[in-house]
Amino acid sequence: MRRTIIAAIAIASIGLASPVDATPTFRKFSTCDELAQRWSYAIARDDASRTRYIKYQRDNYYTPTSVVVRAGVYRANTFLDADRDGVLCEEYFERIDKIGMAFRIAECVLFGGDWVDGRCVKK
Repeated sequence: MRRTIIAAIAIASIGLASPVDATPTFRKFSTCDELAQRWSYAIARDDASRTRYIKYQRDNYYTPTSVVVRAGVYRANTFLDADRDGVLCEEYFERIDKIGMAFRIAECVLFGGDWVDGRCVKK
C-alpha cells in the first residue's frame, strides 16, 4: 500500500512539473545597423547559402565578405534577408566593405603605390 502511494505521488509530481523549454531564443534586430553592432559579418542560414554567396562574390570580382553560419539568428531575423538568398544583410556589409576598399585604395595611392588586381603594388 505504501509503495502504491509513493508511486502515485511520484507520477503526480512528474505530471505537475512544468516542462523546460530547451530551445534558445534569439534576439530579433529591427535593422541591419543593429545586427552589425552585434555581429561584424553577414549571417548565413546554412553552409550551402554561405558557400553560394562567397562564390557569387568571387565570380563578380568582389573581395569576399565575412559570412558565418548562425541558423538560429537567421531564423529570428529572416525579414532582414531582402533577396531571400539565405544571407542576412549582405548589402549592408558589402557597402561597408566597399567603403573600406576605397580607403585601402586611397591609402595605397597616397603612399606611392599602384592599385593592381585588388592589391597595392609598391613602386
